[in-house]
Amino acid sequence: MSLIKIKDYEYLVKDPTTGAVLNTDQNILVRRNAEITKAKKEELQENKINSIEKDLAEIKDLLRKLVS
Repeated sequence: MSLIKIKDYEYLVKDPTTGAVLNTDQNILVRRNAEITKAKKEELQENKINSIEKDLAEIKDLLRKLVS
């Protein structure tokens, strides 16, 4: 497979078979993967917090019913 360099773009090449434009800068790939991993961790943490908040609300509701 022979890739064609794209003029004026140091890290971009084109695959003539598929027409796909590819970024060959490994630093960008590493940073992007780190961003994706961080976003997934943040989403997981947010889901855990939401679950804890829901559980706490249920416990408070049950306590109110017991006191009444």
